[in-house]
Parts: sequence; structure tokens; C-alpha cells
Amino acid sequence: MKKFVALLSAFLMLACTAFAACTQPDNTPSGDDSNTGQTPGGDQNPDDQNPDDQNPDDQNPDDQNPDDGDQTEDGLPEKHLILDKNGNYGGSLNANLYGEGAPLNGQYDVPDTDYWMINDFYNMTSTAERTIIPNFEPYQQTMADTSGLACALMIMNYDGLDVQDTYTELALTRKYEEINNTTVKDNGTNSDGLKALFTEYGYVARNTPYVEQGSGQAENIAAFNEWVKGHLDNGFYVLVRWEDGIDNGWRIIIGIDTMGSDWSRSSVLIMANPNDGADHYQDGYSIQASGRFYRWWFDAHNDGTRTDNFDYLLVAPQTLIRYDRVEEDKVAVQERPENHLIRNPDGSYGGTSNEALYGSGTPLNGAVDEPTSRYHKFVDYYNMTDNDTRLILTGYRGFQQTMASSCGICSTFTVLAYYGKNIEIWNEEFLVKTYEDINDKVIFNSGVGGSGLKKLVTQGLGFDNFDYTSNSAAKYVDDETSVRFYTYEMFTEWVVENLSKGTPMPISWRPHGGHWEVIIGYDDMGTDYPYDDVLVLADSGDSWDHYQDGYNTLVASQFYHQWFNGSFTYNQQLAVFDNDPSVDAVS
Repeated sequence: MKKFVALLSAFLMLACTAFAACTQPDNTPSGDDSNTGQTPGGDQNPDDQNPDDQNPDDQNPDDQNPDDGDQTEDGLPEKHLILDKNGNYGGSLNANLYGEGAPLNGQYDVPDTDYWMINDFYNMTSTAERTIIPNFEPYQQTMADTSGLACALMIMNYDGLDVQDTYTELALTRKYEEINNTTVKDNGTNSDGLKALFTEYGYVARNTPYVEQGSGQAENIAAFNEWVKGHLDNGFYVLVRWEDGIDNGWRIIIGIDTMGSDWSRSSVLIMANPNDGADHYQDGYSIQASGRFYRWWFDAHNDGTRTDNFDYLLVAPQTLIRYDRVEEDKVAVQERPENHLIRNPDGSYGGTSNEALYGSGTPLNGAVDEPTSRYHKFVDYYNMTDNDTRLILTGYRGFQQTMASSCGICSTFTVLAYYGKNIEIWNEEFLVKTYEDINDKVIFNSGVGGSGLKKLVTQGLGFDNFDYTSNSAAKYVDDETSVRFYTYEMFTEWVVENLSKGTPMPISWRPHGGHWEVIIGYDDMGTDYPYDDVLVLADSGDSWDHYQDGYNTLVASQFYHQWFNGSFTYNQQLAVFDNDPSVDAVS
């Protein structure tokens, strides 16, 4: 992988050097003081951007301390968004012609959100573990399908070009349509088209196919982390397109924090997001767990197909991006609530019960926790209660699986625990063996299916009321015919119905393979904006959000659009059963 990064950096260096010798095109600004005398994309030498060679005088670390940035009256970091001439950000330029843009002026902000951390990414510094482009100003798109062009505008703005009058979102849209012979509305932008746009304006860009490296998910994710960090360290913009619940849109990865951990799923991507309406503070930045992003770096469809796999674009900037790395004292910036996980018989949680028979389980006793994390919010979901906008199953306890493929079993196990059943008898091992006997299959390396869980719960345990769905991609006709919840509203109505009667919802989706979790909470935030909705899940493989407490926080629409099994042969798989007080384990 290091060789790949080095070769790609060398290619860009050579291409940029060659381009610098060419005549500057008429549509590229010249003579502007902000250009520092360089042609856009010219003289880009990766060797000049070695972090070890940075001049500490180039950037004052005191100006970039996350704790020292300007704050609002609410105590939140000041927003550094690119504004229009009227001082606004987001909104819709002309909804009839171009569709709706991002929310206007933070209209759905929740300053005291219970669910997301809010950081000053504008002033955040780079460290030995974190690389982040300093003082990067985001922009909020004003049209429905212009995320890629909004990203281009951000890059041009950072390079000192005039985005108020010359390189506006509308101007970039028209130029993109002209040189690519297309329309952006309803079609969006692709990497080839954006590459042509950047080339038109004198930049050097590359989008050669991304090739997966390593064997297995952990190595795939680790190689991806190295790929991202390598390009950022060498001063390149990394644009990626993925389905994040709002759209299959473009984002700029402006930072990555490896947390100094060998656990690849701990790494965090920091993105400039042109449609930042989901995380309750529209500052133009969003974060994603690197491993979860990697598993959704494409657009999935209900017929089982995927498009835009590993879609990215590398862009060499006009001027060198320099990082002044500082030492950072790792101190806790939030309190961790008490851990209420159901314990193993020896008092531990997670770990591996029998690797030879069942494979490896989850990290033992929070071995990969990051107590000083500033990215994922540690929420006390065990004690959280309903309010005017939220429904949650208070007192729900998670469990960390001790076998490689027992997530479906463990999801059912936590439902039984919530229903007050005797889980000393109906434990993970008992349920696995019962599942294997009834279904005549071994779960190790094959996993657990919804139809198999139905047999376990009804035939094996004695419950009658069982709701099972699994939409088959092979039988797909159209959404209305083949998909149970063919609108997001149908899905949220189903969630509310079950939570209102105290029923947890085991579901199978693809956060890092095929994986079962349990929906235990939902908050619509009291708005008519669907993308700020929050889903709370109990996760038996909780090892990516920096606190192994068995809970996950997700953007609800993101989950809905990513609700596929590991192989995309099924979607919207669920295995839900109501409590029956007459049913329990017999000692």
C-alpha cells in the first residue's frame, strides 16, 4: 500500500510539474495575489509536503487549538461557512429549476443535542495521529444534485480563488454541464465529469480505480486508512461519493484520526459536507467511522446491484497544504456513562469463548475503547427516557458476542433479557446450539438468517407472535411490489408502532458485513426534516464508536438506505417478536 501511495504521489507530482510549464488557460485566474504566483495545480511536489519538514512558523498552533477557537453564545464553536452575498448559507437557489439545497442558515440546529459531538474542526490541529487540513471553510449547496460542484467550490475557495462572483455554484454547474454535455439536475456529478471540470480550470486530478488491499475486512479497512492518510499527508484533496442517508453525494475528506490505535475500526474520517443537515449542527463538517464508511463506499439498490463503487477523485491543490503538527494532551472531554452490558459468567464482557469451534468474538472488556474521544458522543441510553420527540426502551441492556457469527443469536438474547426471561439458561451458547439443531446448520462462517431465527424463537423457545421479513433481490420487480417499507415514512411508522408497545426490533444490515443489531430507540427531533432523525441500536459487536457499551447512534435515514445484508441478496431483513409472559426457560 505504501508503494501505491508513493507511486500515485509521484504521478501527480510529475503531472503537475509538466502542467506548470504549459500556458495558463483563459478561464483560469491569473495575476491574483491569492494565487501566490502559481498556476492552479502547478509545481505540486509531494516531497515538499513531508510533515517532518513543516515550518512551525507557517501556522501558529495557538490559533488552531480546538479549545481556543471562537465560540457562539451557546458555547458552540463558531461556524466558518462560505456565505453568499447576503450572508446566508444553504437554502435553495431555485427549487423549481434546481431542486432543494441544504437547510438554510442552520434552521434545524440543536445546540444541546443528546446524540452528536460538536467540534471546532476549523481550528483543530494536526498531531502525530491526526491529519486535518487547517482552516478549511465548508460550503452548503443550494441545489439538489450539486454536491460535487460544491466540493469544487470549497477547494477553489481554499486556494484563494473568487467563489463569490466567478466560481459560484451556479457557474460551476453550467461549466460542468457544458464540458460534459449533460445536465446536473437529477443526474448529479461523477468522478470523470469532475475531473474534466478541474482540468478545465487548471487543476490536476486523478480517479484511477481504487483496488482493495489486504485479506479480510480488518486489513481492507486498515489499507484504506493508510491510503487516505497518505494522500492527506502529501497535501491532496480526497473527494469521495457515498450514500450517507441524505444523498449519494460527494464529500471532501479533510482529515483522518487513527487514534493511535492498531484497531482499524477506531479511525475517524473528518469530512467537509456540502449538505450537512444530519448531525444537529450545520457547520459544514461531519465525521464517519472509517470502517463503516468503507463498507458503504458505493450506492446500493433494492435489486441487489451497486453502482459508484469506490468512487473518488484526488485533486492537487493550487498551493501547498502544510500541516503544523503539535503534541496533544489526551484528556477526556466527556464523561462515560456506567456500562450496563450483560456480563459473561465470569463477569467479563466480549472476548472469545471457543475460537476453534465458533471463531473470534469481540474485544474483551473494552480493550479498544478511546476514553478521550472527541468524535463519538457517549450517551447513557440505559437510563434515557421518552420525551415529546423520542421513544426509547429504557433499561435495555446490550451483550457482546463471544463467537464470530452469533450476532443474530445475541440480538435475540438481548430481547429475551429485556422481556425478563431466564437468560442464565437461554444464554448465547444454548441459543446457538438450539438454532443449529433446528436449522441443521453450523453458524460459524455462515451466519444467522431471519428465517432461522423465526424457527429458533417459535419452535425452539415457544413464542407465537413473530414478524419476519426479508426482501429477496432475486425476486425484485419494483419497490412497491418487492420492498416492504418502500418509503422512509413507512419504516419510521413501523419503528414507532413497535417502540410504543415496548417491542425491540432485531434487524440485519451491513455495517461491516452482514450483522444483526436491535432497534431500541427513535427520535424525530420534532421537525419535518427527515434527515435529522436519530436511531438508537443495541449492537453485539460494538467496537467502532470508541466506547464498548453495546449501543450505537445512527442517522435514521442513513440506516434505512443501507439496510442490506452482507451479500446484497436481501434487504430490510427483520426478526421481531412480542413478549409472551407465559413463555420462559425451564430450569
